[in-house]
Amino acid sequence: MEFFNREREKEEILSILRQEPREINFIYGPINSGKTTLIQKLIDNLPKDYVVIYINLRERTMSSYKDFLEAIFDVRYEGILTKIKNLVIRQKETVD
Repeated sequence: MEFFNREREKEEILSILRQEPREINFIYGPINSGKTTLIQKLIDNLPKDYVVIYINLRERTMSSYKDFLEAIFDVRYEGILTKIKNLVIRQKETVD
């Protein structure tokens, strides 16, 4: 597939990916807007040891943050808050 007129976007995303600390990054947009092709071009420009995890959400219908979180992490939204609270409590107990 040809790749046209995306050099600015490619350079901007590569700049973000090169920053420290490295974070989880998402690329999203309308169907057939060139996201997959852009990602493939980005991967070609990353160091060989850079870890890329690609999750295609095209087959999922999402209308809320809860749907998004369930699709990405395969957990219930409510469970995330409980896990975070438990983690904070454990860390506090370790410090005390």
